[in-house]
Amino acid sequence: MSKSAAKLESSTALTSAAPSPPTQLLTIDPKTYTDLVFAPFVDRLTAAKESAPATVDVSTSAGMAVAVKHRAIFREIRVESARERKAP
Repeated sequence: MSKSAAKLESSTALTSAAPSPPTQLLTIDPKTYTDLVFAPFVDRLTAAKESAPATVDVSTSAGMAVAVKHRAIFREIRVESARERKAP
């Protein structure tokens, strides 16, 4: 037997002795996955909705400041959830 044939045979023996990876695909229920991934955002959004006043008088500077603050909170939650959705 030549050296190259012996080398090929020994390398084949090493690779065939290693256990093969499982071929079964693992599937995740999409609803369960999204519930788990976005649960923190849903909790934050619920808390933000509860803390926001139902109506704000934006004709006053104080009312406008409150409205801007609450819109910033909602925007932050929306942007962070979009980043999570687009993350690999």
